[in-house]
Amino acid sequence: MKKIITIIFISFYLIGCSSIAEIKTIKETKNIVVTPTDDLIEKCEVPNSINKAEYISSNNDKKEKILTNNIIDLYTSITKCNEQISSLRKWFDEQKKIFGN
Repeated sequence: MKKIITIIFISFYLIGCSSIAEIKTIKETKNIVVTPTDDLIEKCEVPNSINKAEYISSNNDKKEKILTNNIIDLYTSITKCNEQISSLRKWFDEQKKIFGN
């Protein structure tokens, strides 16, 4: 019985001596909207530089030149889109560092 009373007394003592946290109230909140720059979210254009009528009426050398130029245009477009995506990822990582998410 003494042990139970002692345990109860010690538990009340420990609970009573705990520190009380200070309650802080937030008086003002602010929403900050952060968006990527316009050049990062613009639509990637896929070039179509082949004129069907010209291609059909061309000889094999001209067709090869038309197709080669089209491939070069497509690779250039893909490179531009990859740069945009890379920049967007970099921007997103910077935002995560700033806002801690």
